[in-house]
Amino acid sequence: MIIGAEMEWHKMKELKFPYIYWRDVIVILRTIDRVIYVTPWKQDLARFKPPLQAKQFDYYYQIGKPKREEEAKYLECIALELQKKLRPYLANKIECKEEVTIQLLSI
Repeated sequence: MIIGAEMEWHKMKELKFPYIYWRDVIVILRTIDRVIYVTPWKQDLARFKPPLQAKQFDYYYQIGKPKREEEAKYLECIALELQKKLRPYLANKIECKEEVTIQLLSI
């Protein structure tokens, strides 16, 4: 099955209201010229802690939320496709358990 994943993206230096209450999002840590880390996040965003190796970079958050609620169950697959495309500095072990092909419509 082919899924056209359309995401709503927000950039911020630190996690704050109202974003800390979001669930089912993709978190990307970026610097000005490099992607540091990509991960799907199912819990409240307030509980997210960046990996220790990312602390050495001056990064900002790019938070992606699926525009359609039914795409939230393919969050890991979308994050894996983003990780392949963006090639972050810190690779994350993301497992996609669904047999789907992800077509990214917005980054």
